[in-house]
Order: sequence, then structure tokens, then C-alpha cells
Amino acid sequence: KTITRQKIFDNDDYKDTILELCQWNPTQSLAKYVQGFYGHHQFYIGRNTIDRLFARENITWKKIAKVAIESDDEECALFWRCYAALVFDTKQVMFLDESHRNDKTANPTYGRGQGRVVVKVVFS
Repeated sequence: KTITRQKIFDNDDYKDTILELCQWNPTQSLAKYVQGFYGHHQFYIGRNTIDRLFARENITWKKIAKVAIESDDEECALFWRCYAALVFDTKQVMFLDESHRNDKTANPTYGRGQGRVVVKVVFS
């Protein structure tokens, strides 16, 4: 008689807890997933178990695409309309790109997800 091993994430409720935590905050560490799981189900699972779940679900650790919280689509469109009306030669303007300057904020660099991971951050 063979006994099949029961794996923790064969239980859909347990698996859904981790996947929801990932969707809610893709930048948290595996240790935070362990804490979150313990908070929901009152028992401990290891980081490697969670990491294997992510691998099976094709959720990888990748560089985050950052989107500014302050970004306003209407304001951007208005800016480019004004730019087109006023600027006739690119030598008339100079842009200083400080969009990646974030030395005052501790913005995350990596997150987990199946596709592109986008997180709103503060650029200051």
C-alpha cells in the first residue's frame, strides 16, 4: 500500500492566502509571507515552501516598473499640447530628469508577479 504525501499547498485555501498576499503587496520578503500566513492560519510554513509555490505558479522575483503617484494623465497631455504649440526647435528646451532620484524615500526595487510588476512610488 502506497501513501501519497500531502503537501501544504494542495489545500486551495492555504494557496489562495499566499497568492492574495502577493497580489496585495508584491514587494514583501518571503519572511513577511510566512508572517502573513501565520496570521491567517495560526501555523508556520517555511520560506522555501512558499518559494516553491511561487515557482509552480510562475511568479518570479523581478525588477519593478515604477509609476509616480503624482502622475496625472490630463496634466501630461496638457503639457505636451503646450510644448507642441510653443517649441519649434529642440534646442529651445532642456529637461532635467530626476524621476529616478529617490534618495529620500525607501522605494522597493524588486517584486513578485507573473507579468510586469508595477508599484506606485513617491519620487522626491
